[in-house]
Amino acid sequence: MILKSKLIGKNINFRSVTVDDAEFILSLRLNPTLNKYLGTTSALLSDQQNWINAQISRPDDYYFMVESKDGKRLGTCGIYDVKKETFGCGRWINDVGAPAYVAVKYFNAKQLFL
Repeated sequence: MILKSKLIGKNINFRSVTVDDAEFILSLRLNPTLNKYLGTTSALLSDQQNWINAQISRPDDYYFMVESKDGKRLGTCGIYDVKKETFGCGRWINDVGAPAYVAVKYFNAKQLFL
């Protein structure tokens, strides 16, 4: 699903991923330093774009781009299977240069969905 506006945090922001983010996401997913514990993914940009397009139409499933306050993309995270009081989280991958606090802020943002 697409969140209509950004989630604004103190140090980072979250916005819905778009197809325009596919190349950046693919660069993270194909980075051997970052993908050590991830499932394999296709190296084709078109496959990543198709996956994003399919994900956008899933109800109760949000895929976020994590950005610095100045708009630099830092990584991704997802919140899915949103129910009345529960949800799953994952699809979390941060760029090599992302600040260490990004992970903590991600988990704090989840409370917006409860």
